Amino acid sequence: HLIFSMLSGEYPSYNTTPDFIYEHAMLAGSALDIINYRTGFDISIPIYNSLTAGEYKLDYYSSRKTLLTVLLQLGTDPLLVHAIDGIHHITNDRIIILGSCEHCQPCQINSRCSLEEGIRWSYPKVLLESEFCLILPGYRVDSPDFLDVMMTGCIPVLLRNTHQILPFSEVLDWDRCVIF
Repeated sequence: HLIFSMLSGEYPSYNTTPDFIYEHAMLAGSALDIINYRTGFDISIPIYNSLTAGEYKLDYYSSRKTLLTVLLQLGTDPLLVHAIDGIHHITNDRIIILGSCEHCQPCQINSRCSLEEGIRWSYPKVLLESEFCLILPGYRVDSPDFLDVMMTGCIPVLLRNTHQILPFSEVLDWDRCVIF
């Protein structure tokens, strides 16, 4: 048997495994960690966001105007956000901090809002114009932002979560393409 577990758990715990016995089934999921991942048996795969996939028109030779785009997740530690916001103010706007647009009507999957100004940004465009993309951890260990960042050619920067199994980690050397 093969079980797909893409968005496991619910608030506030967000368990990384299904809530049933699956010991003889192969688990393919996006939120696997060292506790539930069985090397050589299970498969860690990324969350694919079909709503934003067609938005990326990658041009490897275009100039990247933004040094760093920070992507906030639901449940990101407020102290971490405050520290990054402090760096943002001393870098002459070379850093953009984006989160969800809480007050938009209607909300669009391809837009994010800046942390303090409330300016709406085209999510694919800002990723395409960024050199580095920092994905901050939140409640979940998985996020479609990781694959979105990879599809735009932005260099992903992750805070090292030693428990998380990155997609296809048994065949990809993530130390060569991600900054931890």
